[in-house]
Amino acid sequence: MAHRTYQKGECVQSAVINLDNNDAPIDATSVVITITDPAGTVVVNSAGMTKIATGEYVHNYDIPVGGVVGKYEGHAVITTSGHVNHEYSSFKVR
Repeated sequence: MAHRTYQKGECVQSAVINLDNNDAPIDATSVVITITDPAGTVVVNSAGMTKIATGEYVHNYDIPVGGVVGKYEGHAVITTSGHVNHEYSSFKVR
């Protein structure tokens, strides 16, 4: 997932790769992302991420022109055959 600085109005693309025990990409049963702004407001709530290849998923978030400046937190939940993994990241808006 992303870890850089963006301007209001830009698009943040968050990405995750789901790997098996041999570090090979594997499809997940479910991949969702939640993004919280610096004020603690959930701006993306458990949105499904789009599969782009085996085990690879993305989500695009368009930062509103009137969006809050500061550090945003991302949390992806990846479920594969009943096993749940969590990915965390952050990005800044200025």
